[in-house]
Formats: sequence, structure tokens, C-alpha cells
Amino acid sequence: MLKERGVAPFSKWDKELPKIVFDPRFKAIPSHSARRALFEHYVRTRAEEERKEKRAAQRAAVEGFKQLLEEAKEVWRSCVLLKILIATLIIKHLRANGERIHDLRSCPGKKESFC
Repeated sequence: MLKERGVAPFSKWDKELPKIVFDPRFKAIPSHSARRALFEHYVRTRAEEERKEKRAAQRAAVEGFKQLLEEAKEVWRSCVLLKILIATLIIKHLRANGERIHDLRSCPGKKESFC
């Protein structure tokens, strides 16, 4: 009944009482103290359930982020390997055609073109 009436798990008795006071199921509980005890039990139970759900969602988000990082590492490694492969193929091609391989680092004054 409390869930049906939209009683929030972190709310107080005085705030939620107007939502449930006219429900016949609420009136079926004989004493005021028993009604309040049931309300408090419900609120504590629902609050704990929501905390557990929140923790589980956070754990799932962390795991998803870790998986995303692992996938990014794999992509990055494959990009690096691809660059190494391309550089190796270019060097092999240049050597096969008898061309000289120039290195920009050995030409102190020229940054934009090869020596």
C-alpha cells in the first residue's frame, strides 16, 4: 500500500501521512503506534534497497568504464602497431628502390623538408 501511494523511502511520517490516512488498509491496522511502526519499517527497508541498487549501479558503471579503457588500450596499441608497420613498409620500399632514407633529426636547420 505504501509503495502504491508513492511513499518516498527517505521521507518522514508527518509528511507522508496525508497520502495514506484515508486508505482502508491503513485504517485496518488497529493502533496508531502499530501503523507508525509499519511505516518506519517500510521506510528503512526501502531506503536500504535503494542504497543497494545505487551501489550496484555504481559498480556496473565502474566496470563499464574499466572495460571501455581496456578497449581503448587495444585500439591504441593497434594504432601504434599500424604506424610501425607502415613505417617499416616505407623503409623497405625506399631501400628496395635504392633511395636514401633521410632523418629530420640529422638536419638541424631544416624542419619542413628532408635533407
